[in-house]
Amino acid sequence: MVAAHDGERTVEAPDDPSGASARSGLQGRHALARSVALAVVLSAGAAAVAATHLRWIPSSGTDQLPWWVFAACFGLAEVLVFHIEVRREAVSFSLSEIPLTLALFFASPFGLVAGRLVGEALLLALYERQQVRKILINLSVFFAECVTAVTVFHALPGGHALSHPATWASAAVAVVAADAVGLTSVIMVMRWHGAPVEPARMALTNAVTAITNIGLAILAAVLYDTNPLAVVLLVVLTAIIVVAYRGYSSLSRRYASLQLLYDFTRLVSGSKHPEIVLASMMNEAKRLLRADSAAILTVADGGDLSLWMGPDDEVASQRALPLAALQELVAAGRAVVIDRNERDEAKRALLTILGVADCIVAPLVEGSQTVGVLLVADRETAVSTFDSEDGRIFETLANHAGVALENGRLIDRLHDQARQREYEALHDPLTELPNRANFLARLSAASSRRAPRRAP
Repeated sequence: MVAAHDGERTVEAPDDPSGASARSGLQGRHALARSVALAVVLSAGAAAVAATHLRWIPSSGTDQLPWWVFAACFGLAEVLVFHIEVRREAVSFSLSEIPLTLALFFASPFGLVAGRLVGEALLLALYERQQVRKILINLSVFFAECVTAVTVFHALPGGHALSHPATWASAAVAVVAADAVGLTSVIMVMRWHGAPVEPARMALTNAVTAITNIGLAILAAVLYDTNPLAVVLLVVLTAIIVVAYRGYSSLSRRYASLQLLYDFTRLVSGSKHPEIVLASMMNEAKRLLRADSAAILTVADGGDLSLWMGPDDEVASQRALPLAALQELVAAGRAVVIDRNERDEAKRALLTILGVADCIVAPLVEGSQTVGVLLVADRETAVSTFDSEDGRIFETLANHAGVALENGRLIDRLHDQARQREYEALHDPLTELPNRANFLARLSAASSRRAPRRAP
């Protein structure tokens, strides 16, 4: 299905005197209250259905597997999430339908529910480190999905063997119904929190992913029921496809980044003024790394950093920037990446002060001297964060910009020297009054402008 690990999204706005922050905070509290109410309704409804309608029924005459096997499968399926990012748009594919479909065939209703909830709870708490309220809201959605899948699967005409197409159809309908419950819940919560939602696109993506995963799960189930060793071949083939896909995605991303970096170097190489170089550097850094904001902090005469330009040319001096901490980060002359899962307390405190989710900080070097700090923050998509590869690209970008900045300032100095030499040649060194050369040059220019026209 389309992965949505955060079933509830928080809205946090910076303080501002206009009252927009208060309105945003109020909206966030109302959205949270609605999310909690939805979780309570889903949990209560699922518990009522489970208590009154579900019975322990062996599935298709196959051997039952223990619940902890499916707990591990659900956890692994949610770890193997694939992200496709295009600017601000991000689509995430998870493999959650595979263990859900297999559990309908090889687990009791209790084993399916217990395996899903335990596996997902461990993943959300230990791997994703979500807050308790987020974990509870997500688990309520998973609980409702499991109960829906089991109820629909056993309500449809069945009794056929696992190899019978009617059993496959029943499982497919059950899993699709469960996905519909989860997708509807995610869309509702996203809308309450003011996030942009495209239900049609999400439903289409979810349908394509679900059909693929269900087909793969049914194939694995039939192979396991016929010859368990044959599943090993399917697992190996699937692992090869997963590794190949991830390698292809990484290669495509690197190629796109290198192309953008090449475009940036061409842009700054033609810039003759330092201001143009800095402005181009900030805008291209945002585009290259898909960041929401960027800022350039230059070193003042006293050696401290001062904000030169903020995101979208707006001076963000209202925010207390930890200048000393930024200087210390880039003291080694290398870019530093602080991702959303950063565990270092000092770096996490820096993110809090900056008011961002993640960032990259790189030194801006002119010659052998650090003249500033370049900062990009807040990856545009919520499914990923900055990584070491982004840090290397950002460091290369900052190095190119430093060279272009040095060249631009060198040209400015040459122009200043040329103007100074011209002034000295046309003025007396003691009185600084125009000299004879200046007079003759002006006389010649005036004579040429007033020269009489010759008759034809």
